[in-house]
Amino acid sequence: MDYAFLPEKIKSFLASAKPGESALCVIRGSGGFSGEPGESYVAVYADMLFLFGKSFGDNDFINRKVDYAEDAPEISLSREKFSGTLELGLADGKLKMKLSSLEAENCANLLKRFGIDTKPQAETPDKPETDSPPDLLTALAACMKHIAASDNEVAEPELRLIDSVCQGSRTVLELADSYFRRYSFNEILEQIKLDEQQKLCFLANLYELAMSDGMLRSAEQRLINEFVRIEEIAPEKAGTVREVLLIKNQLSVLNPYIGDKT
Repeated sequence: MDYAFLPEKIKSFLASAKPGESALCVIRGSGGFSGEPGESYVAVYADMLFLFGKSFGDNDFINRKVDYAEDAPEISLSREKFSGTLELGLADGKLKMKLSSLEAENCANLLKRFGIDTKPQAETPDKPETDSPPDLLTALAACMKHIAASDNEVAEPELRLIDSVCQGSRTVLELADSYFRRYSFNEILEQIKLDEQQKLCFLANLYELAMSDGMLRSAEQRLINEFVRIEEIAPEKAGTVREVLLIKNQLSVLNPYIGDKT
């Protein structure tokens, strides 16, 4: 990834830890380390690398320094059709970092510096080579599933909205569930191309799903922010969609008994 897009807290840490030095490469994970929901980054220098990770909802990154000479990490990269997995073998265990295909390519180029050659795998048991990118409706439903699952509690209104997007088709729903389980939120977006109208349609449905249980949680907003960043949607357009759907879902202004359990 471009160093400019690193979170400011990580930039400040690196400026203090390695003053006057530039990272050889910065790698961004698709989610947290070892499959956890969240964010992960690796900043690679000539003599060491720094790992940064945090779970959704946390304010601060946990950081770790890995010295090539002292820690002797075992580094490997497995590459698949739409993704890759960077594995770091450390003294206290292994860390895995899921990567988009673009980040996997950057990572592969970096590992060649250390004499590690990687090639895309022609076929894997979970992601066969014959797999094709999802159609847009399936991709939307799969992304909505990621939004729904981001707070570790899928509500009934969220399930109904996903079913509605699938237009009652069991086939589309099962395909969406398959993509949800096999690919991260970012990986799904990487497989599709959206025009401007389709981007806004996606965004509106993601917000509708996030607000359907009456609350827009930080984990849900983080994923939506990631969609806005990846699809390069203008902040003012994204803000307009958000405000309209906030107004639409504020039904308590119409019925004072909504939310009253008595």
